[in-house]
Order: sequence, then structure tokens, then C-alpha cells
Amino acid sequence: MKNFPKWLLVGAAVVCLASAAYAQDDKPGAGEGGPIIDANLGSDIKTLNPILNRDGSSNNIIIRLFPVIVGVNPETLNYDVNQRGALATKIDVSEDGLTYTITLRDDWNWSDGTPITSADYKYAFDAIASGETNSPLTYVLDYIASVEATDEHTVVVTAVKAGCTVINNISFVPVVPAHIYSEQFATFADMNE
Repeated sequence: MKNFPKWLLVGAAVVCLASAAYAQDDKPGAGEGGPIIDANLGSDIKTLNPILNRDGSSNNIIIRLFPVIVGVNPETLNYDVNQRGALATKIDVSEDGLTYTITLRDDWNWSDGTPITSADYKYAFDAIASGETNSPLTYVLDYIASVEATDEHTVVVTAVKAGCTVINNISFVPVVPAHIYSEQFATFADMNE
């Protein structure tokens, strides 16, 4: 009984946050329906920053709050374009398998109305690559050499070497609201506080 109020608070936060996360969808009836309730059998959440996340309890909320760049097709279980909760509408891979040009949706916004753009993905990659954050995602640097935001809706990812896991590692770099993060954190290291 001693932990009941904490559980209730976390549960209420999950319901509120999760309900808002799926409000943007291209399917009829988006944003309708009841709250999402998901049991937490693990620890309390540690962070809602996907760049720093290391635990499953936090991830259960993060996946409902932030879009991903490339989603998984539930029928084929392969990474694919135009998937629910994902930004990629087209992926072109260079002949040598090193350059991935990803076209993003242009009709999604953050909750404050700011459009979600390629800068949001690049910001997260730059934070991970900076060496200043305590991100568990630094392993993606073994697979991704660079990320460029060539325009608002195009991301160009250069792989370290061609391989079947490149798209998987591209998808592990989160998409975050760069306009908010850059205001909140003067340096990438400030995220660690």
C-alpha cells in the first residue's frame, strides 16, 4: 500500500502521455478512443529523454511519445516506409550500400505545433556522436559515419560499411524536438544533469 500513490501517479502519466502520442495518425478516427493502460512490472521510469534512455520502463513511455524515423511493418517484421509512428515515406540506398537518403513525412508536428523535420533526427545523432552525453546509443557510431539534414524532410545517412544491419541502426537513433532540446541544453553535456 505504501507504493500505491507512486504507482497511481506513474499510471496516470502513462495514460495521459500515451493518449496524446497517437493523436497524429493518417488513419480515420485518429485520436479517438480511450486511454492506453500498460502495466509496469519493472522499475520506475528514469528518464523521458530517448537519447539517454537505458531502461525498459522508460522506453514503454518513450515509444508512445516520440516518432521513429523508420518503422517495422507488422506483417513482414521488416523495416519499411509509411509505417505507423514512423516518419520515413521513402528510402533510397546508393548502389554501394553506403548512403541512405530518407524522405520524411511533411505533415507531422510536435505538440507545440512545430513541424517534425530532419533537424530533429540530426540533433539526436549529433548528441550521441558528440561524446558529451551518457547515451547508451554510442554503438551506432560503429555503423553510421554521418547524418546530414539536406532539407527539412530529407535525411542522408552515410554508413561506415555496407551491411544488412545499417537500417536497423538508423532506426535506433531517436527523433527529438531539436527546437526544445537546443533551448534547454546549452551543450549536449547538459543533458546528463
